[in-house]
Amino acid sequence: MMIWAPFLLALVSADDPLKDKLKSSKSKLTYHCDEITMLNRENRIQCRGHAVVKRDDLTIKCDILEVITDDKHNPKRVLCMENVFMKTADGESKSEKAEYDAEKEVVTLSGNPKLKRGDSEIAGETIIYDIKNERLRVKQGKGTVAPEQKK
Repeated sequence: MMIWAPFLLALVSADDPLKDKLKSSKSKLTYHCDEITMLNRENRIQCRGHAVVKRDDLTIKCDILEVITDDKHNPKRVLCMENVFMKTADGESKSEKAEYDAEKEVVTLSGNPKLKRGDSEIAGETIIYDIKNERLRVKQGKGTVAPEQKK
Protein backbone atom coordinates (compact mmCIF):
# COMPACT_ATOMS: atom_id res chain seq x y z
CA MET A 1 0.00 0.00 0.00
CA MET A 2 1.36 3.42 -0.97
CA ILE A 3 0.90 6.25 1.55
CA TRP A 4 1.20 9.97 0.67
CA ALA A 5 1.75 12.55 3.40
CA PRO A 6 2.77 16.23 3.18
CA PHE A 7 5.17 17.65 5.71
CA LEU A 8 6.42 21.22 5.93
CA LEU A 9 10.18 21.33 6.01
CA ALA A 10 12.39 24.40 5.82
CA LEU A 11 15.41 23.07 3.92
CA VAL A 12 16.85 26.51 3.31
CA SER A 13 16.38 29.87 4.97
CA ALA A 14 14.80 32.81 3.17
CA ASP A 15 18.19 34.48 2.64
CA ASP A 16 19.89 31.28 1.45
CA PRO A 17 21.72 31.51 -1.90
CA LEU A 18 19.89 28.37 -3.08
CA LYS A 19 16.47 29.95 -2.65
CA ASP A 20 16.15 30.57 -6.41
CA LYS A 21 16.69 26.89 -7.19
CA LEU A 22 14.63 25.54 -4.31
CA LYS A 23 12.17 28.47 -4.36
CA SER A 24 11.48 29.44 -0.73
CA SER A 25 11.89 27.96 2.72
CA LYS A 26 8.11 27.78 2.93
CA SER A 27 7.93 25.25 0.11
CA LYS A 28 6.16 22.09 1.06
CA LEU A 29 8.15 18.91 1.28
CA THR A 30 6.24 15.79 0.31
CA TYR A 31 7.24 12.20 0.75
CA HIS A 32 5.85 8.78 0.07
CA CYS A 33 6.91 5.25 0.86
CA ASP A 34 5.55 1.79 1.56
CA GLU A 35 5.12 2.33 5.32
CA ILE A 36 5.08 5.39 7.60
CA THR A 37 5.45 5.19 11.38
CA MET A 38 4.82 8.23 13.58
CA LEU A 39 6.67 8.12 16.92
CA ASN A 40 5.09 11.10 18.67
CA ARG A 41 6.87 10.74 22.02
CA GLU A 42 10.21 10.69 20.24
CA ASN A 43 9.30 13.47 17.77
CA ARG A 44 10.23 11.15 14.93
CA ILE A 45 8.70 10.08 11.63
CA GLN A 46 10.03 6.91 10.00
CA CYS A 47 9.41 6.04 6.38
CA ARG A 48 10.45 2.64 5.00
CA GLY A 49 10.48 1.06 1.60
CA HIS A 50 10.83 2.96 -1.66
CA ALA A 51 10.99 6.33 0.12
CA VAL A 52 10.89 9.39 -2.12
CA VAL A 53 11.17 12.97 -0.84
CA LYS A 54 10.40 15.89 -3.16
CA ARG A 55 10.62 19.63 -2.86
CA ASP A 56 10.59 21.87 -5.90
CA ASP A 57 13.49 20.62 -8.07
CA LEU A 58 15.04 18.48 -5.31
CA THR A 59 14.27 14.75 -5.20
CA ILE A 60 15.79 12.22 -2.80
CA LYS A 61 15.15 8.50 -3.05
CA CYS A 62 16.23 5.99 -0.42
CA ASP A 63 15.16 2.83 1.39
CA ILE A 64 14.76 4.40 4.85
CA LEU A 65 13.82 8.00 5.67
CA GLU A 66 13.64 9.51 9.14
CA VAL A 67 12.57 13.03 10.13
CA ILE A 68 13.40 14.22 13.64
CA THR A 69 11.47 17.27 14.87
CA ASP A 70 11.30 19.51 17.90
CA ASP A 71 8.21 19.67 20.16
CA LYS A 72 6.54 22.10 17.73
CA HIS A 73 7.07 19.72 14.79
CA ASN A 74 9.80 21.85 13.22
CA PRO A 75 12.39 19.59 11.58
CA LYS A 76 15.78 19.35 13.25
CA ARG A 77 17.32 16.54 11.18
CA VAL A 78 16.41 14.54 8.12
CA LEU A 79 18.16 11.20 7.62
CA CYS A 80 18.11 9.19 4.40
CA MET A 81 19.69 5.75 4.59
CA GLU A 82 20.48 2.91 2.21
CA ASN A 83 20.72 3.39 -1.53
CA VAL A 84 20.45 7.18 -1.41
CA PHE A 85 20.01 8.97 -4.73
CA MET A 86 19.60 12.76 -4.78
CA LYS A 87 18.79 14.83 -7.87
CA THR A 88 18.71 18.61 -8.24
CA ALA A 89 18.30 20.87 -11.28
CA ASP A 90 22.04 20.82 -11.97
CA GLY A 91 23.36 17.51 -10.67
CA GLU A 92 22.93 14.26 -8.83
CA SER A 93 24.57 12.26 -6.06
CA LYS A 94 24.66 8.72 -4.75
CA SER A 95 25.60 7.54 -1.27
CA GLU A 96 24.52 5.15 1.46
CA LYS A 97 23.56 7.94 3.88
CA ALA A 98 22.53 11.59 3.68
CA GLU A 99 21.93 13.71 6.77
CA TYR A 100 20.49 17.22 6.74
CA ASP A 101 21.04 19.32 9.86
CA ALA A 102 18.31 21.99 9.71
CA GLU A 103 19.86 24.13 12.46
CA LYS A 104 23.29 24.34 10.79
CA GLU A 105 21.95 24.11 7.22
CA VAL A 106 24.44 21.39 6.32
CA VAL A 107 24.01 18.20 4.29
CA THR A 108 26.48 15.37 4.94
CA LEU A 109 26.79 12.49 2.49
CA SER A 110 28.64 9.36 3.59
CA GLY A 111 29.00 5.73 2.58
CA ASN A 112 30.86 5.97 -0.74
CA PRO A 113 29.37 9.36 -1.75
CA LYS A 114 29.66 10.57 -5.34
CA LEU A 115 28.48 13.84 -6.88
CA LYS A 116 28.02 14.32 -10.60
CA ARG A 117 27.36 17.49 -12.58
CA GLY A 118 27.45 16.95 -16.34
CA ASP A 119 30.61 14.96 -17.06
CA SER A 120 32.38 16.24 -13.90
CA GLU A 121 32.45 13.99 -10.83
CA ILE A 122 33.73 14.09 -7.27
CA ALA A 123 33.89 11.29 -4.72
CA GLY A 124 35.30 10.81 -1.26
CA GLU A 125 34.89 9.37 2.19
CA THR A 126 32.49 12.13 3.25
CA ILE A 127 31.01 15.05 1.33
CA ILE A 128 29.78 17.98 3.41
CA TYR A 129 27.72 20.71 1.79
CA ASP A 130 27.22 23.92 3.75
CA ILE A 131 24.11 25.34 2.10
CA LYS A 132 24.19 28.70 3.87
CA ASN A 133 27.79 29.46 2.88
CA GLU A 134 27.74 27.62 -0.48
CA ARG A 135 30.76 25.50 0.46
CA LEU A 136 31.49 21.90 -0.42
CA ARG A 137 34.10 19.98 1.57
CA VAL A 138 35.21 16.49 0.58
CA LYS A 139 37.23 14.29 2.93
CA GLN A 140 39.64 11.93 1.17
CA GLY A 141 38.39 13.38 -2.11
CA LYS A 142 39.15 12.72 -5.74
CA GLY A 143 37.45 13.95 -8.86
CA THR A 144 37.44 14.83 -12.52
CA VAL A 145 36.48 18.15 -14.06
CA ALA A 146 35.14 18.10 -17.59
CA PRO A 147 34.37 21.24 -19.61
CA GLU A 148 30.75 21.78 -20.52
CA GLN A 149 30.02 20.52 -24.03
CA LYS A 150 28.73 23.11 -26.50
CA LYS A 151 25.49 22.22 -28.23
